[in-house]
Amino acid sequence: MNSHCDRACQRCLDNLCTHKIPVFSTLPYEALESIARRIIHQDVPAGAVFIEAGVKNDRLTIISEGQAKACRYTADGREQILYIYSEGDFLGERDLILAQESPYQVEALTDVKLCQLTAESFHQFIQEHAEISMQIIHSLSRRLSRLEQMIQNMGQRSIEARISTALLDFAEQYGVQQKEGIYVRLPLSREGLASYIGITRETVSRKLSQLETENIIQSIGHKMILIRNQQALKEFSD
Repeated sequence: MNSHCDRACQRCLDNLCTHKIPVFSTLPYEALESIARRIIHQDVPAGAVFIEAGVKNDRLTIISEGQAKACRYTADGREQILYIYSEGDFLGERDLILAQESPYQVEALTDVKLCQLTAESFHQFIQEHAEISMQIIHSLSRRLSRLEQMIQNMGQRSIEARISTALLDFAEQYGVQQKEGIYVRLPLSREGLASYIGITRETVSRKLSQLETENIIQSIGHKMILIRNQQALKEFSD
């Protein structure tokens, strides 16, 4: 094996492609090394679509660095964001298992580094490590549960509850606790947040301004907020 491949394989072992994501976390080093030698690396710039809706997806994709969104468009052209993927998340396993077209497109929110397994390597990997199948089922179940919750939120919950729940979710995933509160770098713009929770951008801006007036949050720049009163957000989200 040449030195370039050796470096690439080692990068997978050292970074999120292998032992730092939950689905691989229980595998022994030899299995991780075997996976790393099958990995295909891809760099995707922000704004680029790397999985297209209606096209058969032939790879398991792991987000090594960066963030991406899964979305689709309604008949009148409105975007609906279904999932936000971050470092360590994997996607495409459903399409490979069912051998079907992707029901949504996946677009890079930031510059993204991907680690990918071909369908052949993925199926071989599952056969060699059957215990991983259950972890993949658990992952799919969690995503389905989150999607069902999102649908319920849009249909039954107040706008304040939707926004508060989204901010709390982002705080859990991306927040950094400091003395003055939780700093959160939002993965979405105001427009993206509106698409994610099913309201207008103007409503998002108005409600965030209201939360800021009440000293519950503080906006810092374009996509950073400080959650000053997490308990108040939790009360709004109930």
